[in-house]
Parts: sequence; C-alpha cells; structure tokens
Amino acid sequence: MKKKLAAGMLSAALVAGMVFPVYAQDTQKGEVTVTATVDSAYTLSVPKVPVNIPYGQVNTDLEITVSGNVASDKTVSVTTVDGSLKSGNLELPYTIDSTALSWAGTEITKDGTTKKGVLTIKKETWDAAQAGTYTDTVTFTATMQ
Repeated sequence: MKKKLAAGMLSAALVAGMVFPVYAQDTQKGEVTVTATVDSAYTLSVPKVPVNIPYGQVNTDLEITVSGNVASDKTVSVTTVDGSLKSGNLELPYTIDSTALSWAGTEITKDGTTKKGVLTIKKETWDAAQAGTYTDTVTFTATMQ
C-alpha cells in the first residue's frame, strides 16, 4: 500500500512539474486557415411523358432542363445521337440538333434552366413512310467540364 501511495505521489509531482505557467502579461496567439468546399452538382431533366410527333411534322422541340449549383467556371453540355424510329422492320430516321444544349455555370439555377434540342424528320422521310406506330428511345448524355 505504501508503494502505491508513493508511486501516486511521485506521478502527481512529475505531472505538476510538467505544467508551464502562463502569466497574464504573456500573450500567445495561434492562427489556422479554414477552407470549405461546395462541390458542383446538377440534375438533368428530360420530358417525362412520351413525345408524340404528328405525321408530317419536320421539327419537334425536346425541352431539356438542367438545375443545380454549378461553379461559374464550369459548363454542363448535353449531347444525343441521331437514330431511327422503328415499327417492326420499318424505320423513320431522325437527327437531333443538340448544339444549343450547353449551360454555363452562371446560367444554371436551383429551379432549373430549360433549353431546346430539335428532333428533325425530313419531309422526304415522312412522304416515304408506311403506316404504323414508330418508336425509339432518345438518350441524353450530360457532362460537366
């Protein structure tokens, strides 16, 4: 018991001896730089319901919306590929002009900014089309740079 008491007192004396007093006239100052980063993020919205193209309509607008919080030095671009509407073995080829589907970070709002891509089926294609219901899925690919 005496050994434990002596060891405890010795430990307390060592700890007390390691404390460096700071007096009122001694001022210490420390600084640290604090940084917070908010990453750019966006959401791409395409038409939610099927787009029905009336017979003979050459140009059809496809409204695309980008919303979010994107840094002003970034750009969100949306691209598509041309394709064909199909009905069995029958096809109606189309092109999509997506050159207008680019948003600068300063254009994008949390509520969304909408632009239009244009799906085009040429008049000659319509004139040669056989009766049927033609469908295809258009894929939009968004990238941020």
